[in-house]
Parts: sequence; C-alpha cells; structure tokens
Amino acid sequence: MWFKCQRVRKHWNDWDTFATYRESKSGFGWCRLSPGKTVTNLAGESQPWKPTDAKDTPQAHGHYSDMDDKRLAMSMGAELINTFPRPPTGTYLTPGEQRERTMKVFEVVKEAFPLYCDSDDEGLGEARPAVFSREFLAPLRPVTKAAVDTTTPPPVSKARPAAAPTTNNNPCQVTDNRLRDINNLPEWALAGLPPPTPPPPHTFSHTHPPLHTPNLTQTITYITSHSQTTPFCYLTH
Repeated sequence: MWFKCQRVRKHWNDWDTFATYRESKSGFGWCRLSPGKTVTNLAGESQPWKPTDAKDTPQAHGHYSDMDDKRLAMSMGAELINTFPRPPTGTYLTPGEQRERTMKVFEVVKEAFPLYCDSDDEGLGEARPAVFSREFLAPLRPVTKAAVDTTTPPPVSKARPAAAPTTNNNPCQVTDNRLRDINNLPEWALAGLPPPTPPPPHTFSHTHPPLHTPNLTQTITYITSHSQTTPFCYLTH
C-alpha cells in the first residue's frame, strides 16, 4: 500500500511540473486527482480533455471525475505521506521509523482493501507490514564440469557432402546483341560451334564446244604442194 500511495504522489508531481505529461495523460482521460482513466462524460464513458494549466479540472470543461473508494484511499494515503517530515540530507530512516510510517498509511487505506489481509483469521489478525530490509543470499557454489572422454572417436556423420557451387559466367544466350553479327560472336558462343568447314575448290566448267584442231598431216602436205621454196612447217595456234 505504501508504494501505491507513492505512485499517486509521483503522478501529482509530474502533473504539476511537466506540461507534456499533462497533455499526454489528459488525452487518455486522466486528471490530477489520481492516475488512471477517471475523466468521464455524462454517459460514464472515458473522456479525453485538454487542461489549460496544472490547476485546471475536468468539471470546468463539462466533464466528470469518477473516483471510486480505492482511488480515494490512495489519495488520502498520499496526502498523509506528504505530511511526514523528510530525513536530513544524507541520512535514511531506520527500519523501525519506516515501519511506523507504513503502518500509519495502512490504517488509512485498509478500509478500501478488505481482501488485502490474507491471514487465517480473515482479517481479524494484525496485518503484516511490508519489509524493506534487503535479504542477502549466499553466493552460488561453483559448478564443476564433467570430464570429457577423449578416447572414444566421434561418430561418423552420414550426411551427404555439400554439392559444389556452380557458376555460370556466360551472359544470356537470347538477349546478347553480339549474336546478331556473325563476325562478332562472343567467346562463349564460339566455344559451342563446330570448327569452320573450308570452302570447296573452285571448278570451271566449259560450256563452249572444243576448238577444231585440223589434221597436221594435211596442213603440211597442203603447204608443200603450194610452196615454191623449201618446204617448211607453219603452225598456228
């Protein structure tokens, strides 16, 4: 209960100090009285609003503040804590002094929390106050690791070896513009082509009839019979 009341005191301080806190929380239906959605409309629905300053209230804007018994008890406990004198700077309350203040606050707020006492007497016994002393635990014992047997060979793995990655550095065989020029083919295209076939030898065909070759014997005889000089042989091509 002490910490719940301290939460209300912190809400009051933030509401009075920070304008951003007021604007943020009022947008969710909060007000200064208690943390939580307490601002409602006439139908009882949560109502956001915008306070002008820290002292502004939802009633000034036509809204309502729904404060149940528990919220009122927490606010009363927070008011009581504000009345306690602060310890001198650099000093702290003793456990007895803190327990005394805690019990005073509990006497104020206990009526709103009848189920807080969980004793066998159903609340008839004295309530157990909060304990603020720290409890020191014994250090943990070091954990000793078990010895590892290095004589047994590890089991043979039956997993398949990973396949070697395949690389394809050839560009696309459809969109490569060099395929359009047969004289400028890329190397990857030339590697898949068969070796070039040499052209067949050029042959000439004679379509004209063969030249008429006269009889050489007749030509010589004709020249001898019609010549008056020494016979000779006259050949023409």
